[in-house]
Amino acid sequence: TDTDTDTDTDTDTDTDTDIEVVTDSASGLVWETAAGAVGFVVYAGAETRCSDLSAAGRDDWRLPTLAEYIAVLGGCDNDVLAGGAGQCNACVDSKRCNALFPDELTESGWYWTSTSSALADTLRAYAGMHDGNIGYVDVELQNLVRCVAP
Repeated sequence: TDTDTDTDTDTDTDTDTDIEVVTDSASGLVWETAAGAVGFVVYAGAETRCSDLSAAGRDDWRLPTLAEYIAVLGGCDNDVLAGGAGQCNACVDSKRCNALFPDELTESGWYWTSTSSALADTLRAYAGMHDGNIGYVDVELQNLVRCVAP
């Protein structure tokens, strides 16, 4: 049930899986919170985690795109907006991110995105919620996982 009375976010807990989610009113996307996100895994593990997730009455979970993280963080430099590596706001400096993910103010690590690099299919984008760093790494490295549903 909805216990949030403002218009920014809606936080619900799925009692079956104890996954906490938050709805971004600007995009309509349902995001898994840091409380539900899993630790460090390779890219294939991240994809599997999201595609297998059933939480908050939904089974259409997936990895977020880089564009979805960029929208939440805001303040991205031109290199990031052009599809490259660079810098966005850290979550602590982004009003939208701060409202959605207050736990990100202290959460350290990079999150996988589904966005691949134009340079090589073995590179995927990551988003650093704690520092705003955006870049691409090999799919065999380990990053954090957070899932999103439309």
